[in-house]
Amino acid sequence: MAVIPTYHHFMDNLRPSARQPRPVDLSLVKSVKQQLAGVSLLSNEDLAAKHGELREKVARGAALLDTSIIAPTFALTYEAVKRTLGLAYYDVQLLAGLALSTGAIAEMRTGEGKTIVTALPASLHGLTGKGVHVATVNGYLAERDYAIMRKPLRMLGLTVGLSKDGGDNGSKRRAYQCDITYSTGYELGFDFLRDQASARSERAPLLGETFRNKLRGLERRENPTVQRGHAYAIIDEVDSVLIDEANTPLILSHSSGTDEATVGVFAMAARVARSMEKERDYIVDRRKKTLNLTADGQRRIYESQADIPKTGLCRPWSMYVEQALRTIYMLQKDVDYVVNDGKVQIVDQYTGRIFADRHWRDGLHQAVEYHNRVEMTPEKQSIARVSRQRYFGLYDLLSGMSGTCTGHERELRDFYNLPVVVIPERLPSQRKHHKTRYFATAEDKWIAIADDIRSRHAHGQPVLVGTRTIDESKILAQLLTAAKIPFQLLNGCQDDEEAGLVSNAGNVGVVTIATNMAGRGTDIKLSDEAKANGGLHVIATQRQESARVDRQLIGRAARQGQPGSCQFYISAEDELLTQHSPAVCDRIKALTRRSDVTSKELDNQTTKTQKQAERQTHEARCDLYRQDQWLNEVLVTVAEESTESLAAG
Repeated sequence: MAVIPTYHHFMDNLRPSARQPRPVDLSLVKSVKQQLAGVSLLSNEDLAAKHGELREKVARGAALLDTSIIAPTFALTYEAVKRTLGLAYYDVQLLAGLALSTGAIAEMRTGEGKTIVTALPASLHGLTGKGVHVATVNGYLAERDYAIMRKPLRMLGLTVGLSKDGGDNGSKRRAYQCDITYSTGYELGFDFLRDQASARSERAPLLGETFRNKLRGLERRENPTVQRGHAYAIIDEVDSVLIDEANTPLILSHSSGTDEATVGVFAMAARVARSMEKERDYIVDRRKKTLNLTADGQRRIYESQADIPKTGLCRPWSMYVEQALRTIYMLQKDVDYVVNDGKVQIVDQYTGRIFADRHWRDGLHQAVEYHNRVEMTPEKQSIARVSRQRYFGLYDLLSGMSGTCTGHERELRDFYNLPVVVIPERLPSQRKHHKTRYFATAEDKWIAIADDIRSRHAHGQPVLVGTRTIDESKILAQLLTAAKIPFQLLNGCQDDEEAGLVSNAGNVGVVTIATNMAGRGTDIKLSDEAKANGGLHVIATQRQESARVDRQLIGRAARQGQPGSCQFYISAEDELLTQHSPAVCDRIKALTRRSDVTSKELDNQTTKTQKQAERQTHEARCDLYRQDQWLNEVLVTVAEESTESLAAG
């Protein structure tokens, strides 16, 4: 037998690109299927015993990627999944499992069955006993996948755990001791940060203390961390976790108190901010999403000493005024945040999902709370931070799955050393792409969308509409209500109720409005009558700053060879165009004076604008990575100097 090569050598090119499965992978799939007949005769106990024998071989030095290990492990996993879930692997799923096993990203189209694919590399790398981490984008999916996949994995004799968001240290430690641990990508990072903070809080032993304690029979207590290492990880929706969410670092924080003096500081900052003039006192760059005081603005806020609070300040006064300006003139309610039950909650710009327990830092969250007249929460003080790039760089081997990674091969190579392997679709796509329609105003666009929905609903075709913001979803909801068209609205909170609504979106005549990718990861099953009526039709209400988000949305139509269609609607007032290319806005207005149009010229210009926006967010991630690397180097240097000082003392 031979050890199969990884895909990493393909990334030595100056221009890395996605690859197709190799002949060796196709040959290995045949080997797996050839072993299924014999494996199917084994009892449940024998399945676990055979998997245990493979674990012993690996412990004695057998290469994990040797075909004599991979083929029987995949065959055993295939049979366990079939017995517990009633599902059989398609060849393309086995190919995806091989790509993941070798430390690559498997690009699988939406609806190709990514959830059960994770069992293949998990059971293989579970043979090492070093721990496998399976990361998802949110807590609901982590719990769902854990509940589903623990059945076949446990049949093989593997232990399976779940590190829940907000779980206690004891339950988390037990979860990480398992062969396979399910969690969210961000919770894995926060568990790491909590371990780091706990380790730093441990006092270094004084000179001679360790020796004296040993003489007295006292052992030094080891720091009770929850994670036991970073051997191998599988990331579902890997582009969301490693690219979209990588724009902001993971920050572990604790709360400080809030008193009347603190509230007074934010109140005064808001009053000063409202008295200031744009361009003269502050400059807003909506493309870079920044706001900065000018020299005149800096002088203005310090001119009157009476306007500067004497107590309650924990940062420079200018920062409070800047945060107040951002709150008033940059952040939008029902776009960037919502107010639920008297609490300000952040809305994720890529998914439209609401993050109930996340807070902006440096006083911005409190400024927004004061602006909306809700109770001010204690400000969060940073304890530790890490970028996604640095955290996932800790793993010995990393892998992931998504339907939309091509186009980002260089970033995935440079930051994560991850090659991309495009897995072919099981059945040819039947999706119909209708030409993009362009409108002069957003109002014209929304009216046209409502008319299109009315027509398709009358013919019994299910329709899924993806909006950029919660506010936009409400606009469309009002139009459909006025037209007496029934619909279901998803607000972005990923939970069981939302998953049920998404799964219902494929029934006859159902109209679903969702903020971006609310419900991502939940299968949309078409009824037979819905298939006969054309399948699911997806309407994208504008282009996003990332083409991948657009592809994720339209990828929900025509899954696994089913019928379906999609169409984009764009206006000259859409945020992507107004912020990144006003010239394109003018061109759209010029061409749509009388009515909406379809235009190849406008298609090319909007695509160019979208690529420009993607470059800017990529540069921001690069800046964050460099900053995080610098900060980590500083902390390591300080820690080493402190250790040397203690030893010298």
